[in-house]
Amino acid sequence: MKIKTKFHLLLIALLLTHIGQAQVLQPNNESRNNISLSAGLDNNLLGLNLGYSLYSPKQKSSLFIGLTQGTSLLGSGDFRAEMGVNTWQGSFKKFTLKNQLSFVFARSKNNAATYNALGLNLSMNPGFKFGKFGVGLDLQLNPFFATHIKHSDVYLKNAFSNAKSGWYSTTAINKRVGFYVVKQFGKQNKLELNLKAGYQNNGIYDKLAPNLYGIIGINKSF
Repeated sequence: MKIKTKFHLLLIALLLTHIGQAQVLQPNNESRNNISLSAGLDNNLLGLNLGYSLYSPKQKSSLFIGLTQGTSLLGSGDFRAEMGVNTWQGSFKKFTLKNQLSFVFARSKNNAATYNALGLNLSMNPGFKFGKFGVGLDLQLNPFFATHIKHSDVYLKNAFSNAKSGWYSTTAINKRVGFYVVKQFGKQNKLELNLKAGYQNNGIYDKLAPNLYGIIGINKSF
């Protein structure tokens, strides 16, 4: 595979990596709404995520939506939309367990092609809370099961003239193993600041980019 082709594939793989819904610790029973902002390093691309969630104390779960834009590609149309559920089932006393299941749509465009991808995000954050401070693991599996690729005329002319546009399966499987650190503020813990960092695996793309990620998130409940 030519270096130029690898580079084009790397760009779409990095866009498809997941920044995620920023909230980690379970909201208090009085907090139903949450807005979140997170930013950080997804391999070598900086990304910005804005999210909203609606929490149900009875179900210990929240429905959320999130939008992510690559800050190095502002105005390019490269973005990701995500919708899913966070749940804190299994939390007990100082032990806390956040699970997430969401559907992801990602779009990217470069000189080689336009990509529209569909995938899932499965994540788990087991850890411990000590007062207003929390620490634990950040575990994530982010497979993309279908991607529509439309090759550009420039790519067909200068790279592979026989490249076929259309739907492709299993175009990326991103895995993360890391940690999180959380600090809550206020009498009712309605403000949360968290940091997630660790190792990320993207298969063949690991040869072209560092395997590290680091994300800072802030949440406000009301």
